Amino acid sequence: MKNIYLKTLAKFGEVPGIKFVDKDRGQLDHYEQRPSVKFPCALVTVSAPKRKNLASDIQMCNAQISIRLAFERVGDTSSISGAGRLSLALNFYDTVELIEALFQGFTDAEMNPWECTSVVEEMRSDFEVVRLTFTTSYTKEF
Repeated sequence: MKNIYLKTLAKFGEVPGIKFVDKDRGQLDHYEQRPSVKFPCALVTVSAPKRKNLASDIQMCNAQISIRLAFERVGDTSSISGAGRLSLALNFYDTVELIEALFQGFTDAEMNPWECTSVVEEMRSDFEVVRLTFTTSYTKEF
């Protein structure tokens, strides 16, 4: 899991618009005045929820990578907003799609291509937060 996290960090180096990438430790959920992140940010969780023995010392691991993208609110998204204000307020969707395209199919010699399995916008009153979930698999020897 450590290698997948490090590869994810390195891949974010291709995105100049993301100012902060870290493991998701609840930074957006538990804070007093402001979260301890720079916006826009990406918070990453790597899990291996399913594993299967191929031999006594080899397993096929299915990994799940959750990337929470967070953006400060910059404007009104209502139907009465002017076109310019609405465009500015919804600009974060462009970054979400950029990140989705960056990681969809991401692969190397150690892991299978990533598959985006969901994109979910969190219902929040403070920030715009979108969670992308990807899956991949890899073989682990013990």
